[in-house]
Amino acid sequence: MRTMMSRLNRTIPALMIALTALTAVVTSHAQPLANPYAFAIDHDTNLDTALLGLPLEPAGLRGRVILTSDGHLGFADGSRLRLVGTTLQWFSAMPDSANAITIARRLRSLGINAVRLNTFDITAWPTTSIFRAGTSSTLQDGLDPLQMQKFDWFMHQLRQHAIYYVFTFQSTWTPRQGDGVLQYDSTGWGARVPVLFNRRIQQLHRDIMRALLSHVNEFSRVAYKDDPALAYVIAAEDASPAAFWLYTNDIIRPNPNGLSTSTGQLHVAHIDSLWNAWLESTYKTDAALASAWQATAKSTQNVVLNGDFEDPFSSAWILSIDNTRGAQALLQYSDADKQQGASSGRVRLNKLDPGRASYSIQLVQRLPVMRHLQTYELSFWAKTTPQRGSREIFLYVFNGTSPYNSYGLAQTMQISSAWKKYTYTFTATVTDSTTAALGFFVGADSGDVFFDDVQLREVNRSGVRSGETLARNNIRMSTMLDGEITVGRSRDNARFVYENFRTMLTGIRRMVRDTLKSQVLLCPSSRLVSFFELDAAREYDVFSNVEWRSEANSIAADPYGDLYAHARVRPKGKAFVVTHASVQYPRAHMSELMSYLPSYAGLQDWDGVFFSVFSDNGRVGGTTVDSLDYWMLRNKPNVLSMFPWTSSMMRTGAVVPSVKELVIDHSAETVELPRFHIQTPFGLPVTTDQRIPLFRRVSMNQTLMPQSSFLPHLEVSALSGVVDLAALDAENEQIFRDATKGTLRIETPTHCAVMGPLSGQIINMSGMSVEQTTPAPHATVAIASQSGKPLSETDRALLTISTRALNEGAVFGADNVNLQ
Repeated sequence: MRTMMSRLNRTIPALMIALTALTAVVTSHAQPLANPYAFAIDHDTNLDTALLGLPLEPAGLRGRVILTSDGHLGFADGSRLRLVGTTLQWFSAMPDSANAITIARRLRSLGINAVRLNTFDITAWPTTSIFRAGTSSTLQDGLDPLQMQKFDWFMHQLRQHAIYYVFTFQSTWTPRQGDGVLQYDSTGWGARVPVLFNRRIQQLHRDIMRALLSHVNEFSRVAYKDDPALAYVIAAEDASPAAFWLYTNDIIRPNPNGLSTSTGQLHVAHIDSLWNAWLESTYKTDAALASAWQATAKSTQNVVLNGDFEDPFSSAWILSIDNTRGAQALLQYSDADKQQGASSGRVRLNKLDPGRASYSIQLVQRLPVMRHLQTYELSFWAKTTPQRGSREIFLYVFNGTSPYNSYGLAQTMQISSAWKKYTYTFTATVTDSTTAALGFFVGADSGDVFFDDVQLREVNRSGVRSGETLARNNIRMSTMLDGEITVGRSRDNARFVYENFRTMLTGIRRMVRDTLKSQVLLCPSSRLVSFFELDAAREYDVFSNVEWRSEANSIAADPYGDLYAHARVRPKGKAFVVTHASVQYPRAHMSELMSYLPSYAGLQDWDGVFFSVFSDNGRVGGTTVDSLDYWMLRNKPNVLSMFPWTSSMMRTGAVVPSVKELVIDHSAETVELPRFHIQTPFGLPVTTDQRIPLFRRVSMNQTLMPQSSFLPHLEVSALSGVVDLAALDAENEQIFRDATKGTLRIETPTHCAVMGPLSGQIINMSGMSVEQTTPAPHATVAIASQSGKPLSETDRALLTISTRALNEGAVFGADNVNLQ
């Protein structure tokens, strides 16, 4: 960390100052920091809870946590519960009796009022598990009594220290040999994909949940299912079928988009066998399946006029050129170089715009009609000049008027200097008989482009591939984004995944509500990524998402940010919590973690944020940083020192929600055909501006509507025209963001903060000015009233200044961003 000289012009009789955080003197192995000084918060350091300025009462004192009538975590007396949390895992989730008190005390002193526990369900590491060691099956002879005694004592201490807890199931559990799971040792980490499909694993999952929730805490004398300090339960750590279907090889193998593989091949094959059995049960015969999956054209006529470029007097083709950017081009009919007939179309490029935007030069033709969910085939011949050799063009079938959204084909491709026929099959996402257009966008690259024999028509297409039959059980599942399959096949793929996910969730909910007779709130997964999943989990109470940031750039400098990823899975009328929020060490902007998301949580009226993983080794402080401690908070003093300010701001509701709320509607197609919606902002068929949550509350209507919302961002005045990146200011008039400078200001009557690269700037806020005179790359300055009175009236305030922390002796890359 760099020391920072700041002038704080403020008239307050007394200031309690928490000046963060710098680890030890930097050696020649690390990148140099200006004026480094040593600072760390060790495991046994006593922290003053007076820094919080918050009342502390045992968790559960107000009774069971409920879902209030307006969809928030709260209590029967009408009060809210806002969670400022973190995660404990491994040894920190199973501490010994003395350390349990130390951990609870440290968390309370920082203002943390909620802990998420995971990894307690591991079967291979008894020291940190609730299960007995050495048994052939997971629950043979019940839970381990000695381990449960440690667990119970820790939960009791958390409760007494005003800390609620959240249990996360299916975190690390994998079956044992006697659990009756075929190839039990290849289910992958936490059996996270098999649990979505395998009925035996689902039963074991429910048995584990039932065993822990029905267990009576030895010290509180209350079963966890009835424990008022158990805020809610996460049914599965990472039960996002859409994410696994889209980004891994664990549901479909091989998957061209697959970034990872955890699940054994037999379990992937089991999913295939379930899929074929589902098809057999649904259709009975190959003929019925073929009929359901067939794509039938209403007309096979070529809708492109003058696609052979034989008529030079036709006005069907329009060459659109953005002259304001300096682009220059013209359309010629060439009889010297053609693929067929008398001539071809030649787009001659004289000059590209400086930004080389593909759309700055486009050959466009309006189309007479596009029909929703019909299969189309675009074919054409194309080439460039021998001098250019090869170049890029962009194909686009789109709305010819604002917002110019895709109608199903948006493809970048390469052409060579030899004539070649190109064919693309796609599904139309809308019906349009007035503004549909076909475009060849050629402004991104130099080199003339020749076109000939352009054809676009509806086509008949079989959904069943050659050789596939129900009898052979050889019908493969398709990847989520497979654009080559018919709508019927795509819809059945989605139905199969959806029904399995919903079966898992319904079984868990019935076990908790009907078998255990418990009203503990339920969260389906620590993350969901789509409305497709929200709909399957619609009876659940709490919804969640995660955010892992490893980018080198500051959050506040990102003109878009990740808020929409959370907002798209926040249902209206349900509680919402960010289960994991983290910035990778040693990013210079790491302290932003404690101000950026917490302030927008207030604007969005979310119910809490859990900050990264606090500890995994049983310690809650440290003077060193291990090379694998990228996400751990226990030894990051620049983050720890921000907790009291953050907790005070969040738990008192200092940042108020926007008055207006934008509720986004979805039609049934979002659930039935997620392939068309999974990668668009908020899952809408027409791309909308994902920055809505920077300005206004956003939630998803879980009731399916006849039509999805259309361009909802236009309801936000700041997004209805040219967006001023220097004034991304929230509608609550408390969050002010300048993405051009990477700064963020938070101004409420009781809490103020500014963060970003502040060097050389004077930041004026209500009653406080900040000037940074040293060249630290990033700093956060925050002040909070400790009396509940406005800062202009309080006699006590907490001032926190946080900048970069780097550990002594570490070797960093040349950019000073990553550990080597």
